[in-house]
Amino acid sequence: MKSRDYLLLGIFVTLLIALVVFSEQILFHDTVEYFNLVKAFADYAVVKAHSTHSMVYTYLLSPFVQLLPSLLTIKILNVLWLGLIAFLLITNGYKKAFLLFIFSPMVWTSAPQLTPVLPAAFFATWAYLDWHKWLSTKKKRHFIITALSLGFSMALYSPMFIVTVLFILAFMRQTTIKQLIAF
Repeated sequence: MKSRDYLLLGIFVTLLIALVVFSEQILFHDTVEYFNLVKAFADYAVVKAHSTHSMVYTYLLSPFVQLLPSLLTIKILNVLWLGLIAFLLITNGYKKAFLLFIFSPMVWTSAPQLTPVLPAAFFATWAYLDWHKWLSTKKKRHFIITALSLGFSMALYSPMFIVTVLFILAFMRQTTIKQLIAF
C-alpha cells in the first residue's frame, strides 16, 4: 500500500467524521430503537428496552456510551467500521472497489446512522477477502477467519443469514463435504 493510499484513506475517514459531527438528522427507522438499547445496556435507560433485533451490537456499544454518553460517540464508532471496510479493500489490493466504496452515496448516507449493518458489512467483506485468500493458498487460517467473520456478521445483524446462505451456495461449490461441514 502506497503512502498516497493512506492519504486517501485518511481524507475519507476525516470527511466522514466531519459529516457525522455536523449532521443532525437520523434517517434510519431503527436507529432510535438501537439507541434505546445501547442506553439500556449502559444503565442510562428510563424505561426497560425491548427489541426484536439482535442485541449483540448494542451490547458492544454500551461500554463506550458509559464512557462518553453521547450519540456522537456512537456515530464516530460507526465511521470507524466504514474506515475499516475501506482499509480492508485498499490493503488487499482492491483499488477500484476502494474508490467505488469511498464515493458511494450509500456509504455517506449510512455514516451518521446507528445500525448494525456497518459492522456486519465489515465482517462480510473480511469473509469474502479471506475466502479468496483461502482459495489461492489453502491455508486453514483463512478458512477459519471466513467462517468466523460470517458468524459474527450474522450475530450482529440477523438478516445476514441470507447473505451467508448465498455466500455458501456461491462460493462453496469447489469445496468438499468435509470442508463444508467444518465451515
